[in-house]
Amino acid sequence: MKVTYKNPGFRHSLDSILLFQTEGQTPYWSDAVFCFYPQICKEEFIKRDTAGKVQYLTNQLESVYNEILPELEEKPLKYNEYCLKHEKEIRAHIDEAESGA
Repeated sequence: MKVTYKNPGFRHSLDSILLFQTEGQTPYWSDAVFCFYPQICKEEFIKRDTAGKVQYLTNQLESVYNEILPELEEKPLKYNEYCLKHEKEIRAHIDEAESGA
């Protein structure tokens, strides 16, 4: 069993965050980013227009992304190592789920 993982990159992460920052989005969804990334000041973010929000997030989060990049690049190796080690168990659970048992 081989796991395939492709790091989509910083821009994809940024675009994903912005999906939850649209007008009319409830705070349940829009405020989560401020909990996960304390580097982002909600008041500073809110007062900006769309282009300003993109620039602000880029400025605040690009260094965070670059810090975790080695870990992201290492994940496929770790996932595959784990899956190979536990392949029989994983396959048994997948088969059980597929059979509806």
